[in-house]
Amino acid sequence: EVSSTHLEVRPDGWQVIVVDLESTNGTVVTAPGAASRRLPPGEPQVIAPGTRVSLADEAQFTFRGPS
Repeated sequence: EVSSTHLEVRPDGWQVIVVDLESTNGTVVTAPGAASRRLPPGEPQVIAPGTRVSLADEAQFTFRGPS
């Protein structure tokens, strides 16, 4: 189940940062060419274009970056 305050996604200059907001079921990021990694709650993570972000295995998105 995905909570209404599961994840924060925010721009920071030319970067995009995701932060798991201490969700119960977690957030997993998979950068291009890298293994999946569960985000530690509250720890900001810069994501690169092509990174897939999965929220509690219920919803996911891929950060595409500028076009």
